[in-house]
Amino acid sequence: MRLLGNYSKQPFLWIFKLKDCKRCAETKPLTSYYKDKKAKDGLRGFCKDCEHKGRDLVNDATYAVNRRLRRCAKDMIRYKLDKMLINSRVRDKKKRLPNNLTLEYLIEKFSLVTHCPVFGYILDWQNTVKGASIPTSPSLDAIDPLLGHVMGNVQVISWLANTMKWNSTPDELRMFGKWCLALNT
Repeated sequence: MRLLGNYSKQPFLWIFKLKDCKRCAETKPLTSYYKDKKAKDGLRGFCKDCEHKGRDLVNDATYAVNRRLRRCAKDMIRYKLDKMLINSRVRDKKKRLPNNLTLEYLIEKFSLVTHCPVFGYILDWQNTVKGASIPTSPSLDAIDPLLGHVMGNVQVISWLANTMKWNSTPDELRMFGKWCLALNT
């Protein structure tokens, strides 16, 4: 469809022009489309009805995930383990690694963990700052990253220990440790 003339100055002309929706393939008047400055014709490709249907599908999926997490919020440790499980599944799917963890397994294995096994810090299970991790936040670690997050290959350690682990090789950590000891002697 090609628009001729300046329709912003003559809005009544919009009523007589038609456009095909890319989703439902129905021909509808231009008033049935939202404006889009980036589009060649100045209108979105989908009609308003299809835009609303798409938004509803996304909102339903988001609501289901949030409802699941809110239900777990009563027990913060369960909530954190559930978030760790969801995030591990997303990461493993991207890397095409196996993940057979269940929430029940994580709760049974790690709900009583109070200290980081690497540094001895008390793990802060109550940290509720959205999107932020502090050094003492609990973090789910794959002991051997090549195996993925599978039962027997995971542990809960502090966020600081986990970031040090995945940002460094064992040789780099040894060199860093020697350097720290040399500074203190």
